[in-house]
Amino acid sequence: MELFSTNKLFKEEKYEEILALWRNDESRNRMTDWDKWYVLLSLNKQKRYQETLDAYKLLRAKRDESTETELWQRIEDTVCRALYYAHVKTFDFRQGDSSKLFKQVDYILAHSSDSPYSVKGKAALFVVDAAEEGKLAVENASELIIRYLDAVNPSTLGREEFEYIDQQGNRRAKAPDREIWYAARAKALLKLQRYGECMACCDEALRELRGFHYSNDSWLRYRKAKCLLALGKPDDAKRCISEAQARGAHHWCLSQVLFEIERNGGEHQAALALGAECALADPSHEMRVSFYEEFADYLEQSGLTHEAALHRRLVILIRQENNWGLKQKHLGWTNLDDVSAMDKAEILKTLKPLWKEWRSAAKSYLTGVVIRVLPEGGSGFIQDEQGGQYYFNAKDYTHGKQKPIVDQRVRFTLVDKLDRKKNEVKKNAVDISII
Repeated sequence: MELFSTNKLFKEEKYEEILALWRNDESRNRMTDWDKWYVLLSLNKQKRYQETLDAYKLLRAKRDESTETELWQRIEDTVCRALYYAHVKTFDFRQGDSSKLFKQVDYILAHSSDSPYSVKGKAALFVVDAAEEGKLAVENASELIIRYLDAVNPSTLGREEFEYIDQQGNRRAKAPDREIWYAARAKALLKLQRYGECMACCDEALRELRGFHYSNDSWLRYRKAKCLLALGKPDDAKRCISEAQARGAHHWCLSQVLFEIERNGGEHQAALALGAECALADPSHEMRVSFYEEFADYLEQSGLTHEAALHRRLVILIRQENNWGLKQKHLGWTNLDDVSAMDKAEILKTLKPLWKEWRSAAKSYLTGVVIRVLPEGGSGFIQDEQGGQYYFNAKDYTHGKQKPIVDQRVRFTLVDKLDRKKNEVKKNAVDISII
């Protein structure tokens, strides 16, 4: 057979012709290792992954020791890809024993190159995802996560998001592998109390990545602030959160850190307001179930027994709704008769006005007049009674149906926000209501 004839056949997508040569004993014996690589590629192209692995066993048994290193690495990458799709990605966690999965992934990590086209990163992130979801029976999931993440160079991971169609037919976008790597590593390092490494990881991610998914930029800043707080630097943690919020990051997790700072500092009114800020952030209360437990403990310690009971009832209902089960501490909570009979809708109907009251009580409000509305009506400027002028966005009106009109008298509060055109932090009017 002419040298590299399989190369030509492969480019012409004549995969079956290549495989016919492989199945013929005479032609197979005349194949070079380059030809055999194209056999593996042809099988992979047709998603015949187990056959790829079977062919590799035969190839490896008759390997020519003079095979150049570059070619053999290409062969290994092809085989690792087949191993990933045939066994790793389809691994059945219900069998309970994950040792086979670890063995397969460890093989991939040891034999794959750092090429962006290898499955090294995918295999490591598969284990990380399984560990985060509690699918692996391991003593310390965070240590395992770090071990597998550190086996991969993040610069080799993809920057592009992955689009897919979910079971309901909706188009979804999955975060790039590189973003997932940083987010998972920062989370695990924080759990392991490796605060210096966690902060360095967060800083590197915020510097290197663009266009975050699932509020990962806010979570990275949250974890950096948590590290600073754990290191006894509450002022630095507060500054970290304030800078993030000024740049447009408004996620409940950031308010949670500020709640901890004010709670630890004995600032009761501010802590209540920030706890309420977390609760009112969005309707995804199940995401905050751990925070509601923490908030309930604080309320009880502050003598707000009934309010604590309402939050604990919400925790129980959320856990039951999601089939998360109840732990011993939940069963030990004291029940109040008027609260224990309430369903989730009734609890939220009672808590929402309370949250709004706590949030408003800690704010300093100004009054003023809308002096300018920009052409599209989505923003403008408010002037307070002392002559100060502040930019506002119409979405910051407290009732969505209200629209800004020139000469409209309003009540508002101020926050720091980044003016992206001038790259300056300025006071903006928010929480606007008509008076």
